[in-house]
Amino acid sequence: MRRRRGVDADDASGRRHVGNALVVRGVADVKRVEREAARGAGRWLLQEADGGYSISMTSYETGVVKKLGYTRATAAKTPLPAKWHVDSTDDPEASHSAVPHKFDDPRQVLDLLTFTAYILRADIAFAVSALSAAVTIWEPKHDRALGRTVRYLKGHIGAKITWPGNFEITLSAHVDASFANDIFSDFSTSRARSRIAGVVFLGNAPLWFFTTRTKTVPLSTAEAELIALVRLLRGLVILRVTILMVFNLKTLPPTVVYEDNMAVIQMLRKRTISGRARHVRVAIGYVINVLDAGHAIVSFVSTKGQLANGLTKAETKDEHDRTCAAFFSP
Repeated sequence: MRRRRGVDADDASGRRHVGNALVVRGVADVKRVEREAARGAGRWLLQEADGGYSISMTSYETGVVKKLGYTRATAAKTPLPAKWHVDSTDDPEASHSAVPHKFDDPRQVLDLLTFTAYILRADIAFAVSALSAAVTIWEPKHDRALGRTVRYLKGHIGAKITWPGNFEITLSAHVDASFANDIFSDFSTSRARSRIAGVVFLGNAPLWFFTTRTKTVPLSTAEAELIALVRLLRGLVILRVTILMVFNLKTLPPTVVYEDNMAVIQMLRKRTISGRARHVRVAIGYVINVLDAGHAIVSFVSTKGQLANGLTKAETKDEHDRTCAAFFSP
């Protein structure tokens, strides 16, 4: 199966993900997914709930925790320590003697977590994506960080997304970027890329989300935020067309996209490009084109109200709890 360039993330086995949609590649991948679905290992559960629908992966997550030997491990409160990045120092909270922190094949473990992270579990998506980027420079501290993520999953199995039977068919979105926060060392070369993320809600439940590193090194926070906004709008335009067809609608109101960077918002309001922003004029032009077509409206939101924040960095427990409350059903 051919795929276009520009997808959002690689999982540990080389398969690609567009947002939270798994794209299988080749006959072998298709057969593997069919085998997993047949025995229930790779299938998520979509069931009716009070006239609506809910989606969860309880059996799959339980199987992952059991397979990795973490059934008796102490549950972690967050997937990663606050402000963690790939080159972070060792995690002092992860020193549990009963937990195996040396993974023989971290790629395989990340492969198992990727399946649920990019379909449903936005709460571990950042952790899985960031650790997947570290497989070429894997160190004991990454084993401990990965162990903590599994311990978090162990204590938070059964998260679900619910669309009630009478939910309003409207789309809203949040987009965010963490400037120069994805520090990544590769042999003698050090790069400080930014991480971009976004989420689109259908009603009050997340329909699509992504988190990934930028391909290049943005030179400012505004540029990183603009790259994230372009990525979100490209997916949003497709989602809006899909929603119209699925629900047999003639039109949808413009989708409100919440952005917490005033520099980007002012740039779009004034529609002028300063000399220092010439290198991003194509991205600005695309965003203005989408806004003029009536697909979206960009609105300011404070950082505390930014629901994509947890997809760009490791949060504190209070921040993480707020993110989970917005993404998952009680």
